[in-house]
Amino acid sequence: MNSPFKPENLSKGARVCAPARRKQRARKALVLADNIGVFLAIARSLGRAGIAVDVATSELGYAGLSSRFVAQVHRMPSYLSDLDGWLSALARLVENEGYSLIIPTSDASLDVLSRAVDHVARDLLALPGDEALRIFTDKRATRSLATSLGIPIAHGESADSLTTWKREHQARFPLVVKPAASYAHGSGSAKAPVSIVRDEAELDRCAEILGERAVIVEDYLPGTGIGVSVLARHGSIELVWQHRRLASTHETGRSSVRLGEPPSPALLEDATRMAGATGLNGVAMFEFRMDERTGNYILVEVNPRFWGSLPLAVAAGYDFPLAVWAMHTGEPFKGPTPSPLRGARQINLDGEIDRLSETGQGFIGQLRRAARTLLLCAAAIVRPEMFDSWASDDPAPHRDEIRRAFSRLVGAAGRRLRS
Repeated sequence: MNSPFKPENLSKGARVCAPARRKQRARKALVLADNIGVFLAIARSLGRAGIAVDVATSELGYAGLSSRFVAQVHRMPSYLSDLDGWLSALARLVENEGYSLIIPTSDASLDVLSRAVDHVARDLLALPGDEALRIFTDKRATRSLATSLGIPIAHGESADSLTTWKREHQARFPLVVKPAASYAHGSGSAKAPVSIVRDEAELDRCAEILGERAVIVEDYLPGTGIGVSVLARHGSIELVWQHRRLASTHETGRSSVRLGEPPSPALLEDATRMAGATGLNGVAMFEFRMDERTGNYILVEVNPRFWGSLPLAVAAGYDFPLAVWAMHTGEPFKGPTPSPLRGARQINLDGEIDRLSETGQGFIGQLRRAARTLLLCAAAIVRPEMFDSWASDDPAPHRDEIRRAFSRLVGAAGRRLRS
């Protein structure tokens, strides 16, 4: 059955068409808390709608756990080191708590949740559909699909390992080296890094880090990062929002300052075609890089899960978490209520501190870095609405994050004094 909720009706309060009701479950969600900003945005979104939100995590140090919208925190084994134990714990938790939806917040938790289909009911899992999961979690398959659809990508080659690629190709720097999959089960790491490589020494170091992981090596194209975030039902996009990166933790790192903006028709068209080709049934963020001077762009990757700038989207009135809940449970959902004056630009405090930590060499540079970090923390106190951890109805996580930032700064100063 086709939904009457179409992109052109987003501002008209259209409702998502409800699927058939299933066996009654609790009005309760479980969020896998890997990404602090993402899980906090989800918890607040669902909690404000009266949905009980539990968090499953192997780490109890997240600032967001102090949110008043987190009902319970469940300590789980680490799936990085004990996947079987994690799956068993998840099955017991679902049986005891009666969740209606389980939501991943990272590449790693998306992967392990896809492995839970033999342990919990599949319709409980906020997964993007088999074909979308297969293609969008494999950058080689994503590139192949983009090429078949005429969507621009960077020139590049794939190889079984970077060492193999080095034997078969003459490097022309700079290059972008990325693992074929962001997360590899059994690797012991939540996510493998993407690197911009500028010389042979860096290439050798990168090969050592990636080991035998399959890779893609691409030409480096400078530009601005733009994310087109969507919710699709069986390949048809029902909700869309776009953001632009203003700053990142490092060249290939997560964004730390973001700006919301109207969707680009060209980028949205490409996202629409890829969503349709894969039958995307959930959320995804299509990441592009655009040359502002020429307007030329490439598709960088697709993340079939909630994305880092989700707090900005929710603050701007695009409530993706509640829309996902509605799609899975059959509850009604009204279209977005855009608020262009709210959340147009947001800072991720922890990400900005990470970015500042990459700057400033020598004693003077370190002093400047410390001063900028202090000013950033002061801004978080005086102008909390600029930061994505802030919510006037849930201030505790933001305050916790500021305290942690000051502790981090004091700890760094102490280490410098002792060295």
